Amino acid sequence: MRKHYFNVSFVGEKGQFRSAVIALDHNAMTIPDIESARRSLEMDDSTGLMSVSHLGRMTEQEYFQGIDATRNWNRWGIVASCMLPFVILALVVWLQR
Repeated sequence: MRKHYFNVSFVGEKGQFRSAVIALDHNAMTIPDIESARRSLEMDDSTGLMSVSHLGRMTEQEYFQGIDATRNWNRWGIVASCMLPFVILALVVWLQR
């Protein structure tokens, strides 16, 4: 099952930086999600949020082992299938001349 992965970075009162990666079912990082990440890092309430970065939608295996070439080819297949009706239409118009 694919999830949306986010990197959340915090800075503490004494200048220490900590970050966490969170996998969510939805593609938006909410305040409860940010608070959950802060608590998991055991940082206090005065901690400042530095950044939230969306790493992408992927499976746990893809996150830990990388994305293989077949997924990239699947993307090209989708693009090609979207272009196919236009290619057929162009061929029909060209053949009717």
